[in-house]
Amino acid sequence: MSDYATAVLPDDPVALAALLVQVTDAVRTANLEALTEDELVTVAETVEQARRKADAADAVLITAVSDRQAFRRAGWIRLNQFLGFGLRLAPGEVKRRTLAASKVANLTNLQGQVLDPAYPATAAALADGAISTAHVVAIHDIVRRIPDRIPADVVADAESDLATAARTLAPTDLTHVGVRLLAHLDPDGQRTADRDRARTRSLTLARQDARLMSRLTAELTPRLRAKLDLVLEAWAAPGCNNPDDPDALRGAGDAPGVDPAVRDAAAARDQRSPAQRRHDALEALLDFVLTHPSGLTATGKLSSQLVITTDLADLAAGAGIAVTATGTRLPVSALVDLAADATPYLEVFAAWAPITAPPPPAPPAGTPRSWATMPARTPDVSAGSPPTAPSHPRSTRSTTSTSRCTTRHHPRGRRRRGSPPPNTGSWVCSPRIPPHRSAAPTSASSRPPRSPRGGRGSGMPRPGDPLPSRRHCAPP
Repeated sequence: MSDYATAVLPDDPVALAALLVQVTDAVRTANLEALTEDELVTVAETVEQARRKADAADAVLITAVSDRQAFRRAGWIRLNQFLGFGLRLAPGEVKRRTLAASKVANLTNLQGQVLDPAYPATAAALADGAISTAHVVAIHDIVRRIPDRIPADVVADAESDLATAARTLAPTDLTHVGVRLLAHLDPDGQRTADRDRARTRSLTLARQDARLMSRLTAELTPRLRAKLDLVLEAWAAPGCNNPDDPDALRGAGDAPGVDPAVRDAAAARDQRSPAQRRHDALEALLDFVLTHPSGLTATGKLSSQLVITTDLADLAAGAGIAVTATGTRLPVSALVDLAADATPYLEVFAAWAPITAPPPPAPPAGTPRSWATMPARTPDVSAGSPPTAPSHPRSTRSTTSTSRCTTRHHPRGRRRRGSPPPNTGSWVCSPRIPPHRSAAPTSASSRPPRSPRGGRGSGMPRPGDPLPSRRHCAPP
């Protein structure tokens, strides 16, 4: 053991990193069968200590890469891009590593002074290999909840106590120590001020899992909680906004004009749990906001649009996955249900050439799902460049009070610079296009002229033009 402790190591960090890889690979291929059980436990504890020391080294490396902006040499604009795409780390892992680096590494201020770690006791424990990055995140989650009225020396003592406890506890057990510590510092909550609540407020929407479901976590201020309780009391009442009951009440259950007998009958049929009712109430509230564009945008602006891209074969089969402009994956079956009562305008693109189908016969009155096709403007290919997809169209506002939602489809959900806008309102359903296979922009000479009254070409409405409507898309 003493020979290992006195081994001479190279001074070059590059050589040290290469040696670290060789040592790790040697441990992986070592003959563990020749060890006793006690020696095997010792190896496991030593390897875990080395892994935790590597977390401390990782914090130093991240800080150096950030301070010197070395990620730009690798072709990335931000540090998070280098960690997420360059090193292929998951978003959660990127967040944990950057947070740990900001708390245990020696940062540099604007004057060039090297500062001590924000959590000195935690940094020492991590350098010793006694705790991991998960412990650092748990300590930070506890320390940030300490009210601002607590003196700085008391906060420093609390961080030191947490670091000492972390040397013998798991991160999940450390949270229980934090609860007891916070109860000691602010037993009745009187030291917590509004600025503390505003500092710790949050609402996080997690990534979609394999079932396309997303977890929503939040830390709400008392004002938002009071407002949310009031709204959910009416919108999440039994019998209201039930997607499985076509005769259920839509909107608030205490709205004027609601028949109590109808409401009681719908409540008797409602088999949802309280959590499911709150989920459906939130969806109904979002539908209400989307169908009232004046609440989303300022006067004179285009209303927010729901842009969805899907594959034509998936849409025809009623299966597969559609992608919104914000990256949310949506089953095609849910897209069909979302647009069940709308009249879409379909513009189909095979590769880059538009294909316009003949208009179908008029659907019977009261039919909720129907198709309407509109001619597309042929892209300019005189210069030999591939034709570009059309930009988002201009549509017309409905004069009825029917709840609608504008749904327009476009490759990747973005308008391409220089692409000619279509003459008529439509939504585009096209194959998914990878980011590296986007259409080349047209030349400056082929771009449509700017409109003196609005945006590029005819993409913006002019005085006297009808405003956009709220439409869904649905298959026949």
